[in-house]
Amino acid sequence: MVHHDSILQQSSARGIRNFHWAEGYLAPDTYLFSAGTGAEAAAGFLIKTQMARLDSAMSLVKGQNTVFNSLHELLTLASIVEAEARYDSERSLIAAVYSNRLQRNWRLEADPTVAFILRKRGKRMFFKDLEVDSPYNSYRFKGLPPGPIGNPGLAAIFAAARPDSACEAMFFVSDGLGGHVFSRTKQEHDEAVQRFRKSKSAERRGQR
Repeated sequence: MVHHDSILQQSSARGIRNFHWAEGYLAPDTYLFSAGTGAEAAAGFLIKTQMARLDSAMSLVKGQNTVFNSLHELLTLASIVEAEARYDSERSLIAAVYSNRLQRNWRLEADPTVAFILRKRGKRMFFKDLEVDSPYNSYRFKGLPPGPIGNPGLAAIFAAARPDSACEAMFFVSDGLGGHVFSRTKQEHDEAVQRFRKSKSAERRGQR
């Protein structure tokens, strides 16, 4: 964790954004705490819960080859899956795409990593945003970012641990309906991107 902490300190000092050391480690869920429970005690319970979930996920892949080498890396991958997925059925597919890219030493090119560093989650992204100089920018740097970009839920953690082994896709793009189109080749992906852009253009024209 020393390397991870130093990266967080450097990035915070540069003013890109302030980082929270517990990023990713607070298990998202609905909790009932007794009146008077302090923030530290509540956070401790959430962290304990998240660590238990990570341990369970890691136990499923014990002895298998994975694209992550630690609980921290699993959590980081899961946080990206969580940020991308809208449907439960797609989590393992999205995890598979990123696993496939990591196995081939490709850049992840995950928009949520850039949105995280620029605080633009849910906002429109521009090509200039992809140039931000940060180890969290998966368009510029290979491998997983230094740490999680959010707090992934249990489903995302298990999807990251056990991605769809039958999925050979290397790309995906929005289908404009909340889901995604998955492609094996760049040509297929480019065609899917064009279809998405045409549908968005037609939608905008219809709103005028």
